[in-house]
Amino acid sequence: MLATKSPQIKKAVGVLMELSADERTRLLYEEREKIRMDESAKKSYAEKKLRLAKEKARLEGELKGKREIARNLLSKNMSIEEVMGITDLSRSEIENLR
Repeated sequence: MLATKSPQIKKAVGVLMELSADERTRLLYEEREKIRMDESAKKSYAEKKLRLAKEKARLEGELKGKREIARNLLSKNMSIEEVMGITDLSRSEIENLR
């Protein structure tokens, strides 16, 4: 049997048997595990939310920069088509910047 070959597994089996025998201890263990898993899920959610917020801010900054470049190009009397080619902004966005 694997439990007899590995000291770590043998110890884990012993702890598992002990926990299973004592109902109160098992319930406390399950409660601790639930709390640990809930905290892990909250942390993961917060990290994902932060990543999305950073990505949104980056994209908004990029768009703001493109609009500023478009304004500068328009002030130098460049055509809308040229500005579209340089900034990748749509015609209507560029027209709104005038």
